[in-house]
Amino acid sequence: MERAALPLRQYLHPLGRVPGGVPALRPGFIEPCLPTVRKSAPAGGEWIHEIEYDGTRTQAHLIDGKPVLYTSDGRDCSKPFAPITQALQLLAARDAVLDGEVVVLDEHGAADRKELERDIAAGRTDRLLYFVFDVLYLDGFDLRSVPLIERKRLLAHVLSAIPMRLIRLADHVEADGPAVFERACEMHITGIVSKKRESAYRAGTQDTWVNVRCAKRAVVARRARKDYAEPAAQRVVAPSKDQLTTYWARVAHRALKYLARRPLELVRYPAGPLPLLPESVHLLRPRGFLGDTIPPVWIEDLEGLLGLVDIGAIELHPWNCTVDDLDHPDTMVFEVEGIEWRAVTKAAVTLRDMLGADGLASWPKLTGTNGIQVMVTLESRITYDLAQRYSAALARRVMAKDSVSNGRLFVHTEGNFRGRATIGTYSPRARTGFPIAAPVTWSRIERGVRAHAFAITHPFHTA
Repeated sequence: MERAALPLRQYLHPLGRVPGGVPALRPGFIEPCLPTVRKSAPAGGEWIHEIEYDGTRTQAHLIDGKPVLYTSDGRDCSKPFAPITQALQLLAARDAVLDGEVVVLDEHGAADRKELERDIAAGRTDRLLYFVFDVLYLDGFDLRSVPLIERKRLLAHVLSAIPMRLIRLADHVEADGPAVFERACEMHITGIVSKKRESAYRAGTQDTWVNVRCAKRAVVARRARKDYAEPAAQRVVAPSKDQLTTYWARVAHRALKYLARRPLELVRYPAGPLPLLPESVHLLRPRGFLGDTIPPVWIEDLEGLLGLVDIGAIELHPWNCTVDDLDHPDTMVFEVEGIEWRAVTKAAVTLRDMLGADGLASWPKLTGTNGIQVMVTLESRITYDLAQRYSAALARRVMAKDSVSNGRLFVHTEGNFRGRATIGTYSPRARTGFPIAAPVTWSRIERGVRAHAFAITHPFHTA
């Protein structure tokens, strides 16, 4: 029998009800569900797959609006993880229990347990992130018997209310397990955790969760999600300020269309807190940004772009809205990446056609790294919730259509959540050769132009 899983509340699950939710008093610490370790990933459509985060398992409780964090053995860790504890006050709930992993990303953007342990020992908190992968209780209802896939959909809407970079939804992939595991090892990720999509949450080691670890992890790890991970966590290869000044003067007449009057998150060299800003660069403090979070900035013109150069900015990552209306996106973004470039371009074109069938015009952008972004300019006023739900559904259709690339093709829509940043059009990339995120035509995509084909030395033509 279906029961309402929570009262009517802004930002939460659009259906307002989930199967299996049981009215219950708020629980205390819940013994975590643990995976069975195996040598091979499970295959079949009944499984979903997550990246294994190399951090510390953390259970978050919201008690009458007050957050408390617990380690996997039930010890209170609210103070050591104070910025996360504080950020959870913004959750759109009064009582909740979340399950996830606190991590520190290394300079390459990979979760690094040793770096986390060093930060904890030193009392350092500025690099802490909380990846949340499950919701167990919410506003009067125990959700542990709700199918996992429904809990995840509910969780996505709960977290979408938090315009924070400290707390993130742990993404999952619905694809062939062995192929996902192969992809993870190729990207030098620790491993994956596969979970049965219809499973309940049960304490202790369960065979409905399976952990498979890569045999060897490279010393230098690459990022699993380059354009949606924390920008400041990237390995920075910096062009000179003279190079950037020359570049922005050359492209500003085109770039400002995409960058002006938008919240911008920055990759800077050297990294660290923002310095004193020049008059042409403006600080923005959206609702929910706290003391340990570097707020975005915004600019209006070429002087603003040059002001960003003065403070060491290399990459510019805008939100999908303007500073004049932070509550409504005016852009929707799909990022396509995969192992085979031909499959990436094919999926991007498929997305274009599906969007067109829905009356939405799109244009492609090369990321400057390893993917294609399909961009949609939104003519009508919609909510972030609608943009995310629509884009996620379309992404699933695209991946399902290309069964040959199952597990080797990914269409990401995380950039459509409120307060999420993606690489800006014409932004340089902090990579060798200084490629740029270049807008191109669909005919170029169909001819196979590569993601790093344009650079600050040749922004309007390929080398």
